[in-house]
Amino acid sequence: MEYLRNNFRISSSSSFGHVNHDGRGQHSNRNNRLPDKIFPAVFDDIASFKGQKAYCSLLDSQCEYLPEHLNVKKMFNMFLQQNPEKKVSYETYRTIFVTKFNISFGYSGTDTCSACDDHKAKKMNIENDHLQKALLSRLETEHKLQLLKAKTFSKKKRAARLNSQKSTEKEAIAMDFQNNLPVPNISTKDVYYKRQLSFYSFNIQLLSNSTLQFYTYTETAGKTGFTILYIHGNCWKNGLR
Repeated sequence: MEYLRNNFRISSSSSFGHVNHDGRGQHSNRNNRLPDKIFPAVFDDIASFKGQKAYCSLLDSQCEYLPEHLNVKKMFNMFLQQNPEKKVSYETYRTIFVTKFNISFGYSGTDTCSACDDHKAKKMNIENDHLQKALLSRLETEHKLQLLKAKTFSKKKRAARLNSQKSTEKEAIAMDFQNNLPVPNISTKDVYYKRQLSFYSFNIQLLSNSTLQFYTYTETAGKTGFTILYIHGNCWKNGLR
């Protein structure tokens, strides 16, 4: 009994015993407690980074995307530089970032097409005009239809890829022009005031085994369009790589 009384604080005043209330964590001496002013400061700092949402997607995601050169560590260091008087640890900053925000770094998983970019620009021009609500509604309907077409195409492409992987008698091919690259690609600002040469890259991919074939050329050798697409496709088909 003496052991139980000393270790579990069982009172001898009752025949059945009584366990006293646990007082751990109830004291007011918390030297490592986060000051009340720190949380709002960290929250406002993270919220000051204006990210972009995935636009060309049917999914209503609330995730925002910050530039890929940023990360939580860099944001934390910037916070300390701007607020040297505030004592906050990296783990505290990161915990607030993860639990209170839905933010990722880099680009969203969906690429924008010219139709979506055009819709976004038109929407920004008329969304503040109350007289053009009917036009705004029509734009939203057209944009949703465009996204449904893109989703249907993506499903057909995936089905073709799976069928080509299962059968040796079927093959699925995807081809597309990549982003045009201006050359020379240097950071000197003088290059922005001069005429740059466009560098084109055309990609053909076998979806059955992910084999890639690139055709690269400058604008002095040809342009982009159906004619050059036919030439590259025909060369690939005849094995002239």
